[in-house]
Amino acid sequence: MRSSNTFGVHFVLRRMAKTHSIFARITVNGTRCELALKQTIDPSDWNAAKGSAKPKTPTLKQLNSFLEEVRAKLVSKYQELNLAGEYFTAEMLKNAYLGKTVTGEEKM
Repeated sequence: MRSSNTFGVHFVLRRMAKTHSIFARITVNGTRCELALKQTIDPSDWNAAKGSAKPKTPTLKQLNSFLEEVRAKLVSKYQELNLAGEYFTAEMLKNAYLGKTVTGEEKM
């Protein structure tokens, strides 16, 4: 039997005041939410097609490593929730990544 689950993580820029912040856009089965990564970047150093920084400096290379680490953790949480076999949304995946329960309370 084929599964109809869809999942994606994309990194996008959002203009916040005078800076550009990086957000992770999470999509699960048609539901979408964004997670602020608390990282800023100059738009000229951003490759929108790849959703990553242009690796011109060691700092930008380190930022790309951070983005891939976030992606890997989100994929891992997605796999955990998917194996549990229950329905979940992008917001629920985001909360699981942040260590919060469905009700929004933090896990102890």
